[in-house]
Amino acid sequence: MESCTLESFLGDVKDHQVKIIRDDGVYRHVKFARPDSGILAFELVTWPGHLCYTGDMGTYVFQRLEDMFQFFRPHKLHKSWGGLGLNIEYLTEKCIAVDRQYGISEYSEEEARKEINDILDDEEISEDTRAEVEGDVLWYVYDEQALRGAIEDFKSSNGFEFKDSSDFNFHVRPYHYLWACYAISWGVLQYDEAKARIES
Repeated sequence: MESCTLESFLGDVKDHQVKIIRDDGVYRHVKFARPDSGILAFELVTWPGHLCYTGDMGTYVFQRLEDMFQFFRPHKLHKSWGGLGLNIEYLTEKCIAVDRQYGISEYSEEEARKEINDILDDEEISEDTRAEVEGDVLWYVYDEQALRGAIEDFKSSNGFEFKDSSDFNFHVRPYHYLWACYAISWGVLQYDEAKARIES
């Protein structure tokens, strides 16, 4: 499954320009787009305690601080998440409205297979039991509901069963959501630079 990286995001927005439509304290409306195209364009709108991202990658609303640009503002000393200063899991906790098409979480066959294999590694499961898991459980990895049912029903010939399977997390952050998160932090940086040029 393809993941959005800082490098791929920066390639997507290398020709974007910033247009400040409204700038009245924490009431802002800023648009980012290529001069000759609406492809991958996006807008940031803020009001007290809220920020809305909307564009080709969906629409998401976040709530945390009075000035949400401050919440998303990149910190030079913060090296996490590609240097844009974001903790994606903490950020996701502050997302109060989610795009219904893309969401903020999606099932991943790769993540499901990894989590199950990690459990087998931790339990030091024999090759025979691994073969049973492969045939009776991982055969259903294409469908989350079917996989979870197979996990619940599984008992190997030597008695191994999966414990606490309701806690298994087979989900990842979707490409569109990660792109939007990069866009917000990058957009705040572009806004700050545009304001500095205007005020100098």
